[in-house]
Amino acid sequence: IYRLVLTVTDNNGCNGTAEVVVMVEDVKEPVISGTLDNITIEGCDITLLPQAATTVEELEALPGNITITDDCNATNLVVSHSDNVTGNCPIVIVRTYTITDACANHTNTTHTITIDDTTPPAASNPSDIVLTGCNGTFPAPDPLVVTDETDNCGTPAVAWVSDGTPTMTGCIETTIRTYSVTDACGNSINVSQNLIRTVDTEAPVISTTATSGPLSGCNPTVTAPTFTGLDNCDGVFDPVVTTAGPSNSGCAFTQTWNANYTDACGNSATEVNITYTWTQDTEAPVISTT
Repeated sequence: IYRLVLTVTDNNGCNGTAEVVVMVEDVKEPVISGTLDNITIEGCDITLLPQAATTVEELEALPGNITITDDCNATNLVVSHSDNVTGNCPIVIVRTYTITDACANHTNTTHTITIDDTTPPAASNPSDIVLTGCNGTFPAPDPLVVTDETDNCGTPAVAWVSDGTPTMTGCIETTIRTYSVTDACGNSINVSQNLIRTVDTEAPVISTTATSGPLSGCNPTVTAPTFTGLDNCDGVFDPVVTTAGPSNSGCAFTQTWNANYTDACGNSATEVNITYTWTQDTEAPVISTT
């Protein structure tokens, strides 16, 4: 409010005064130019929310290109704020700043701050499961085999995903078992475990070129038959050969060879038997007379 006093003097030196009251009122709010940059903070909870600006200088120093002016007195501007927090992963904070001048005129601007966890958890592959023996049965999936799972925001959850299609190298079967490791914000990795066992249900095979039957002539040279073996897991092997004989009835001789084999997984080959017969006579005949 301004009071103006007006004095008027005429040619005769007479004067008079009048008072005029002028009222000046500020009805314009402060002006905010530019915007604040939205920011994202890697993390887990609201405790990472930065402190709010409390002065015009601090507000103008935030990321962005904001400037604040006022028609009357920019030095008396008051900065206040309120936060609206929503969500979990991510947490979104819309911070509303209110700038108020000395005449209670105010204007607003917003600043969006996102707190988000995008860091995946970590874990090591569990140790292989190697079954002894043959054709064994693997244990059921157990998430507890993953023992070192960690995460920047807490303890992640471990779950079985799948057992892959077995692959064979010779008689060694390998299956890859997969577990997932997932944190509270859905960030996930997979770890794998090898399941290894020997699979063999195929019987070995024994072969020979020999055939059972009589040997020609008298007093032949008797040579034991040769047997060879082949197994899907053991490869070439020497069969176990036993013999019975030779036995005879008079000059008729008989000898039998038996070949058999059982592989490391208990699969037995079909026995192969070869029997030779021959005439053995080394005694001269005797001629008698009376």
